[in-house]
Amino acid sequence: MSISARPQNDELYNLLDYPGPVVISCWADWCVRSHMISPLIDQLHEEYKDYVKLVRIDIDENPKMA
Repeated sequence: MSISARPQNDELYNLLDYPGPVVISCWADWCVRSHMISPLIDQLHEEYKDYVKLVRIDIDENPKMA
């Protein structure tokens, strides 16, 4: 499982070929809910890093990807 705060377009396209589950977390620094769920996302990353890919997308820096 990997975390990328600033994924590139080709990185997102490569996720389409990933054989396992992919979790995409769209977040923003100004969003209270993003900060509330962040510890859970971090915990999931630690527990399932060998089975699931995790990508975080900052919607302010990547509005077209969100």
